[in-house]
Amino acid sequence: MPSIESRLQAALLRIARHPATPLLVLVALPFLFFWRLVAPNPLDRMQLPDGDLTLQYYPLRVFAARELAAGRLPLWNPAMYAGQPGLADSQMATLYPPNLLTVAALALIGKPFTFGVLELQVVLHYALAAVGMFLFARRVTHSPLAAWIAALAFTFGGYLISYPAQQASILAGDVWLPFVLWALHGAATATSTPRARWLAPRQAAWLALAGTLMATSILAGHPQTYIYVFYTSAAYWLYASRSAGGMRLPAQFAGLLLFGLFGIGLSAVQLLPTLEFTRYSTRAQLGYDFTSGGFALHELITLIAPGYFGGSPLYVGLLPLLLAGFALFAAPHRSLFWLALAAVALFLSFGNSTFVYSLFYLLAPGFALVRDQERAAFLWSLALAMLAALGAARLTQSGENPAIAARAVPATMRGTLAALGLLIAGAYVGALFSEGAQVNLFPGYLRQFVPAFFYAAGAWALWHLHATGRLRAAVAATGLAALVALNLFTVNGAYNFQKPTPSNYFPDTPLTRALQAELAGNPRARVASEGLLPGAHNAGAHYGFAEINGNDPLRLATTEQFDRDVNELRRFQLLGVRYVVTKREIAHGAFGLIAQDGDTRLYGYSGGLPRAWIAHTAVVVAPGRESEALNSDAVLDAAPAGVVVLSEPPPFPLSVPASGASTVEDLTTAPGRVLLNAGAAANGILVFSEINYPGWQATIDGAPAQLMRADGILIGAPLPAGRHHVELTFSPDSVKIGALVTLLTGAGALAAAVWGLRRARP
Repeated sequence: MPSIESRLQAALLRIARHPATPLLVLVALPFLFFWRLVAPNPLDRMQLPDGDLTLQYYPLRVFAARELAAGRLPLWNPAMYAGQPGLADSQMATLYPPNLLTVAALALIGKPFTFGVLELQVVLHYALAAVGMFLFARRVTHSPLAAWIAALAFTFGGYLISYPAQQASILAGDVWLPFVLWALHGAATATSTPRARWLAPRQAAWLALAGTLMATSILAGHPQTYIYVFYTSAAYWLYASRSAGGMRLPAQFAGLLLFGLFGIGLSAVQLLPTLEFTRYSTRAQLGYDFTSGGFALHELITLIAPGYFGGSPLYVGLLPLLLAGFALFAAPHRSLFWLALAAVALFLSFGNSTFVYSLFYLLAPGFALVRDQERAAFLWSLALAMLAALGAARLTQSGENPAIAARAVPATMRGTLAALGLLIAGAYVGALFSEGAQVNLFPGYLRQFVPAFFYAAGAWALWHLHATGRLRAAVAATGLAALVALNLFTVNGAYNFQKPTPSNYFPDTPLTRALQAELAGNPRARVASEGLLPGAHNAGAHYGFAEINGNDPLRLATTEQFDRDVNELRRFQLLGVRYVVTKREIAHGAFGLIAQDGDTRLYGYSGGLPRAWIAHTAVVVAPGRESEALNSDAVLDAAPAGVVVLSEPPPFPLSVPASGASTVEDLTTAPGRVLLNAGAAANGILVFSEINYPGWQATIDGAPAQLMRADGILIGAPLPAGRHHVELTFSPDSVKIGALVTLLTGAGALAAAVWGLRRARP
């Protein structure tokens, strides 16, 4: 009978060989890397740093989760800039499947969306990156070691561990590219017909899956990332379908069209509203000077010596870099695609420092609409990880003579190191004379290269012991992967942490408590916080009040102009501001001090108008001249609710009531919805203190009403004399059309998958 020890060894061996074991380890590794986020000892615990994650993504996700939990789709966001589209704001990522699953899980257990939940989402996306890269590299190389090297280099290399950790939409969009490439590779190899002129049934199923994964990346909400994902995926399909499947051009382009239609169609419910929002935003018109920024050329140093210029986004680890060089020497034909992608991405990441971005700006649709070209390092990281995987696969290729490999490895490594040495030496010299590069490079080089020597020596020792028959291949491969992980964890493990703030990140303060107490009796009032509450300009999204400030990449151009050009008191009046948080001392009689915390004061303002009123006098000006009219003495001297500035004549003459006053009663509001009863003593314009944007619709006594732009940015509805019931709702056609396209595309993708799988059965 086998001993307990032998049975335990056999059980451990079965676990190690189980196909799911590597995936479980890859899921666990990001939790090890970010262990300080979940450390059991409070003294050890840290959090992800302040920045866009805390000041933009978190408040937006809190707002979306609150709306979804209340059974409302967050089409309109009243919590910033006095209101703007919600679902169309791609950073909110309302329809991104992991976000929907998170909201559903929290609703099921009755918990709110906290900053800790967002941090957990970030860590889980690193697990997705590792699993996706492992599956893709394993499918391409058929080598477990290669898959491990690729997964470690891509997931824990410099790019993903740098700013994507604080940019939730960038990270979420990035991690789906390996899955898309995995599915496209499956499609490319799913044909059994040499030189196929048309798609095989199984290829249609794979392309439907690839399109679905592409749509998931788009729904993550970062346009620049899905531009990268789509271009890279399209190029890889054309390459893989020719080299792996031997397909001809008609079949290749048919597959590309099918993939693109599925990817874009399934995400149309997000894409169409976002494109519409962008057209009306401050991002509608961008120029080369705004979009062309990137790395400085001296930052090439970080290829091999990371950390000098605020991070190491180009660093994938020393051993993966050496393996990538080995792949170029030992498997040049299989490496060409990834070498080309790495070169294009590297040059593109330097923005206007090279001419490559100018070519993309002029010739590639989409690149003129996105900034910060250093984000192309995402594709550099992916390409280097795959080159490293090909190098590792070449080392462990079945049937290869270890003695020949033992002679080939030193030669290729010497060549790789010589090429890197020339590159880094040039960057070193450039850095010495670069403005702002105030670092002591020589000691820094020593600090980097001393541990690098031991990593390289350890890798060489493992390979030498294996090549001479003194170490099993599995042990050598495990040791090599462990060295890669140790290198990357050591270099990047200290990034993205800071001492924790209060547990909910947006703490209660004397001012927030006083403001919430005031708003409890006046819930429809707006606040001008000047970014002085916890969470800065997006505090309203977290605390649940309407705010005229905000912090978001997408902002309506009309509200920015209104904020810039119109007198402050007139802005407060028209936008219904009743509370102001400021460091200023305001002596105006309409402002009363409510609370003070240090030098920050909360004032009540009595001049703010309600969320709807009836004006009986109109000043008609040319479009674009509304701000000028609002600042004129004639308008400023009039009662705020008595006169309205229009950019077109009303459909009927207005008149001032001979007796009595017009009233607005029973006013109720919700995000994207206003209900009221109006009593117009004479013909007038019902003005809603809601931001004018395509998609608002109104009914008066059940009949569709005409809407006009009022006071530059608000909504006006011509209202005849008499009593009326009025409803104003935000229901944009872009969302309806996008939802219909998504549903139809989903049905088509499902049909293609079912048809392909059924026809492919033997």
